Amino acid sequence: MSHSGRPDEAKGSAAARRLRKYIALFMMLTAAMGVAGALTVGRALAQEAGNEQAAAKEEAKTPPLTAKWVALSIAAVVGVGTLGASWAVAKVGSAALGAVSENPDLFGRTLIYVGLAEGLAIYGLLIGIMLVGKL
Repeated sequence: MSHSGRPDEAKGSAAARRLRKYIALFMMLTAAMGVAGALTVGRALAQEAGNEQAAAKEEAKTPPLTAKWVALSIAAVVGVGTLGASWAVAKVGSAALGAVSENPDLFGRTLIYVGLAEGLAIYGLLIGIMLVGKL
């Protein structure tokens, strides 16, 4: 038994449940960001295919509507990715700190989860860089 009177097996169960909840939220946010980016790019590419004939007939001084949609999707993907990563690091980091304070042997595992949360910003940036190639 630990100094708090609880059995050692129950140690960290609340923190582990909280950590699993935040990991599930992080994964749902990542999937939602990917779907939103794919839909935005799909719409922009569909408009580009429809505008090719009109663009061949006359050149406009303003960028085509497709470029505006791609630029908007770049801003959305990078912005939402960064905001999601900061939120995920805050939530997962605090849950990981609670788990490590109850059981120091969990430090390595929790560090991986915080790194995965930071990866969300990197993925958003990479998708943004790939979309710049569409401009």
